[in-house]
Amino acid sequence: MPTAHHRLHTLPDADATLLRWLQSCLDELRDPVARLAEGQVDTEAVHQCRSGLRRLRSAFDLARGGEHTAPESLVWTQTFRLLGVSRDEDVLRDLLGLAAWQQLAPWLASRDSGAVALSRDDLPACFAPDAAFMRAWHELAQWLHTAALAPLAPHARDAWRRHLLRRLDRWHARITEASRAGQALDDDALHSERKRCKRLQQALLWLRPHLPEAERKAYVRRLRVAQRLLGEWHDLQMAMARCDGAPRDLGADAATQLAWITHRQNLARKAAIQALRRLSRATPCWR
Repeated sequence: MPTAHHRLHTLPDADATLLRWLQSCLDELRDPVARLAEGQVDTEAVHQCRSGLRRLRSAFDLARGGEHTAPESLVWTQTFRLLGVSRDEDVLRDLLGLAAWQQLAPWLASRDSGAVALSRDDLPACFAPDAAFMRAWHELAQWLHTAALAPLAPHARDAWRRHLLRRLDRWHARITEASRAGQALDDDALHSERKRCKRLQQALLWLRPHLPEAERKAYVRRLRVAQRLLGEWHDLQMAMARCDGAPRDLGADAATQLAWITHRQNLARKAAIQALRRLSRATPCWR
């Protein structure tokens, strides 16, 4: 897409806005990180921490290659994935239901739930004061303080706006390309589009004050539908992968639920790809 006409040319102090976004991510993480460090590994704390880390990683991705490049660390991704293992266990239990879960639990424990239990036990140590996570936290906090004292020059701010536009255009183009593949899109590629939709939604949430409301709502409406359906498909796909190879004689409830999950996953996959197609046809609200 051409860059001559776009809605972000009026974005004031884009660099300062990014700094505020990153700072808000750290503020959002403060409470769940403290709870997890104290050993409160409950569903709410895990969800809040993953939500804050997702916003933080989305900001990193949007800023990557721009004038402001925040100090990234692999520990953000590693911690996010570790929390994801705990989250997936809760989702699997909910999808199966109590009776089917009880029938499958011994088989799952012999296969991979030991790793899940280990992950839960490891979580508090990940947020200890001397852990790599907290070192990365303090490094980012110091960078934010330093960057706030050195705002970009006007020409650099223009370059930063052009960078934002290129990132948003690329994400939308990738979604469009994936939607054209239709049902031929493999599971890994579909999962990548799920993550891309999440990053795009976070970016548009950050840019909300600088976008026309009607156009933004129209685009985000399709984006949210796609993200919801991709999330449903991903949960069902995860459940199928975890239960792949389960003996059929574990119990009637387990067999029924696994059949339902397989059937629902196929429907969710088709619905998610259709939602991607509708999103690809939406007019980008930043243009």
